[in-house]
Amino acid sequence: VEDSNGNTVKLANDYTFIMPASDVTITPAFEKTTGTLYNVGFDSLVNGDVIANSTAVAKNSKVTLKIVPDEGYQLRSITVKDASDKTVALSGTGATRTFTMPASNVTVYTEFEAKQYKVNVSSATGVTITASSTQCAFDTPVTVTAAPSSNYVLLSLKVYGPNTQLLFTDDDNDGEITFDMPSQDVTVKATVKKFHTITIGKVSNGTITASQTTALAGETINLTDSTTEFSYELKTVKVNGEEITGT
Repeated sequence: VEDSNGNTVKLANDYTFIMPASDVTITPAFEKTTGTLYNVGFDSLVNGDVIANSTAVAKNSKVTLKIVPDEGYQLRSITVKDASDKTVALSGTGATRTFTMPASNVTVYTEFEAKQYKVNVSSATGVTITASSTQCAFDTPVTVTAAPSSNYVLLSLKVYGPNTQLLFTDDDNDGEITFDMPSQDVTVKATVKKFHTITIGKVSNGTITASQTTALAGETINLTDSTTEFSYELKTVKVNGEEITGT
């Protein structure tokens, strides 16, 4: 394999290479083999693939199998059997397996299984978060809901991936998100604010009313002097013991 400048691109033992920032030219060279070649066949492959470095192999030659699961899947089992259904010894772990070719055609049997990913729920005061599933496979629909407690209001509901990567948000702010499970664990977080109560204390010779009886921190509350008692006027108004001003 050569890049556009004629430089050789390094090949790994299983005939793979890292693509450079250049077009490449692949030039194969073949030679006539001596002796019998045996075939490497594959049983039906579902949710993944297996690639052999060669499918026509001489006896006692080394065969390398590269295992490529589909997204959200992992290898469950892999077995190689010869023409008499005898198991051929495999070595290696992870994405690569190797075996020595017997004097027989062989078949590679592979089974892939769906990975299970977690739906983590972050606890918070004033809200209850529930998920339709706490562990499921890639692309499975998941619904998460957030129910604020009494005297609390929901500000946001969000789903994060690893490293606090924001994946999904409750754009309607209705306390529910439905999404297809990505191929990673997720964490659900909700933000709430507490309603506080506004109580009018004892008022002598007059009447004070508030624009609302509950409010979130940061909201503006209007107090109105509704006094109708003749010859009295408002002197002071205190909130939690501190005098406030106004007109």
